[in-house]
Amino acid sequence: MNQISDRVRQQVIDWPSTAEHGAITAFCRKHGVSRAWFHSIRKRVATNPDTVTIKASTRPHRSPRATSAIVTSAVLGTRATLLAEGKDYGPLSIRDALNRTGPEPVPSRATIARILDRAHLPVRNKKKRPKTSYKRFAAELSNQRWQADGVGITLGTGKAVTIIHIIDDATRYVLGLHPDHEETSAAVVEAFARAIDVYGRPVLVHTDNGTAFNRERYGRTTQLMRFLHDLGVKMITGKPGHPRSQGKIERAHQSLITFVDAHAPNTRSELDDVLLAYAQWYNHERCHQALPPHTTPGQMYASLAKVAPPGDPISPPAKTIRIHEDRRAATDAVNTRQAGTRGGFRVWGKRFMLGRDWAGHIVHIVSHVDHLEIFDSEGTFLTSTVWPPTQFSTGLNRYIDTGPPDSEVSTMS
Repeated sequence: MNQISDRVRQQVIDWPSTAEHGAITAFCRKHGVSRAWFHSIRKRVATNPDTVTIKASTRPHRSPRATSAIVTSAVLGTRATLLAEGKDYGPLSIRDALNRTGPEPVPSRATIARILDRAHLPVRNKKKRPKTSYKRFAAELSNQRWQADGVGITLGTGKAVTIIHIIDDATRYVLGLHPDHEETSAAVVEAFARAIDVYGRPVLVHTDNGTAFNRERYGRTTQLMRFLHDLGVKMITGKPGHPRSQGKIERAHQSLITFVDAHAPNTRSELDDVLLAYAQWYNHERCHQALPPHTTPGQMYASLAKVAPPGDPISPPAKTIRIHEDRRAATDAVNTRQAGTRGGFRVWGKRFMLGRDWAGHIVHIVSHVDHLEIFDSEGTFLTSTVWPPTQFSTGLNRYIDTGPPDSEVSTMS
């Protein structure tokens, strides 16, 4: 009866004692209320007219199974502590913390969620695509696949630092946290060298398309690729613009950034201490929801079998071509240009710059649907560039490892 409108309730309260016979029955039928409810309101009017306008509470006088104030206080206090320390503070993280220090018995995840909801503390995420719609992949053994990426943070002094973050795909174990001034080839090679020294060689390394990690789409080989290939380690990257395949490392970035921001390091030395504390917490204290219940990445990495290390070094064939007169005559896809005094040449109205060292040298351009490949006069691959370019003039010299052939003499004055 609590759904009865206040207007109907007020009419019952103000019901005239001189109403004609049958009026009560007609009123109850019209408004969908019972005669018993009508007379109970009239009885309350006669007994205590000052409180009759207040709806009587249906709450029970006792709730013997209600969560105690001690448990509620422990849940809210643990959440506040985890938040201040930059750690995850959802219901599962709170429950894991209470398992170590909380009251007995430890409340369930659902009970903790209700306590947080009553306190209006949960941060609601925007509506997301159902997880069941994704095709999930995960390595079966430790060291079978590593994921790596660089994440930027800012020190208290305002200085930007990039952390090369490496995790094991199967166990989510943090294998490396290497800070540097930016995401450079030298930084990522050093990060992997340190991780491999401690944990051994993985079979495969999965990264994004950052230029410090992989430039295969440009026909280039990075320092990291050469380093890993020499160890027999294969490299793959996700599809450009689609980071979901690197979802594990991207999610790990969130926890890392939150932890670092909470501790607010001002110097590189302080940052090193914070990263050590983070690795200890993430690997050995924080139970990961993608692993079996109550299991930390450290426990999983120690117990899960490790894949055998890779064998022989990977030696990709050198990408070279030999352009002959008959091939040049048979196809329009190969063009020959002589670089100008400043090492530039034009292709279909667009200008490309190789640098002054290439002045007067012959280059061959092989055109494809979406890119051009540049070769020197001896047919050695130099670099590739997107076609059509986004600007009139494109510099290529920063992508070229070798200089012009020594045997070629410039014919330019």
